[in-house]
Amino acid sequence: VNAFEIGHLGINVRGVYPTAFLMSHDCVPNTNHSDDGVNFTLTVRASMDIEQNHPITLSYAYTLQ
Repeated sequence: VNAFEIGHLGINVRGVYPTAFLMSHDCVPNTNHSDDGVNFTLTVRASMDIEQNHPITLSYAYTLQ
């Protein structure tokens, strides 16, 4: 729970990030996330406009793989 799939050199592992894991999981999230594949840096970007006071959500897994 609260771990992210990380694709690194063809090996799938899971990582826990000290800030991103605080965001709520949603099967239809309003953000996308990606890792750089080298330094395990996670980037989270809005995938739609997010209204003020609405939760920022993400999916802990890459659901279309």
